[in-house]
Amino acid sequence: MVGQGALSDADVAKAAGELVPVRIHIYQDPKNVAGKFNVLKVPKFMFLAPEGKVLETYEGELQAGPMAARFRDIAGKSKRDLPWEESYEKALEKARQGTLVAALFQAEDTGLAAALLDDSLQEVVKRLAFVKFSSAKNSADAKKFKVERGPALLLLDADGKEVARAEGKKSSKDLKAFLEKSLQAGKAR
Repeated sequence: MVGQGALSDADVAKAAGELVPVRIHIYQDPKNVAGKFNVLKVPKFMFLAPEGKVLETYEGELQAGPMAARFRDIAGKSKRDLPWEESYEKALEKARQGTLVAALFQAEDTGLAAALLDDSLQEVVKRLAFVKFSSAKNSADAKKFKVERGPALLLLDADGKEVARAEGKKSSKDLKAFLEKSLQAGKAR
């Protein structure tokens, strides 16, 4: 239920595109969603968790400014990305300085890459040199590293030899344990 003023700002509109927006017109609401969420003033903006729990609420024109600021904040966080190296060669150079290369094989920037952006992994991610490869079976890199399917995360030493591999979907908790164990194994070499 978006209004005008601060909410018509181009940056706010762009930020809204980073979320999954649902606009409900209070007069054309056959499922009475506005009633279920006790909408008394418009505009009203609510951040909901995927299961439907209300996380934050902004209501009325007086809160339009803070609502716009929150949009910008969320948009900024959603644009985070892994610290990708320019090339595989640059990643190997960094690995020679005491880290591992994290070779990520996937078709799109979703799934495993998104899990690696979890706040609980920030310290571990800083210790890796990330490089991105296509997970297509016929790609030269997939053949070279024997990646049959994506997503896959291979940890490589400075010579490009595999130290560890994680394939398929992984939770942030599983990834953290995998990366910490692999970094320890990499230091032991």
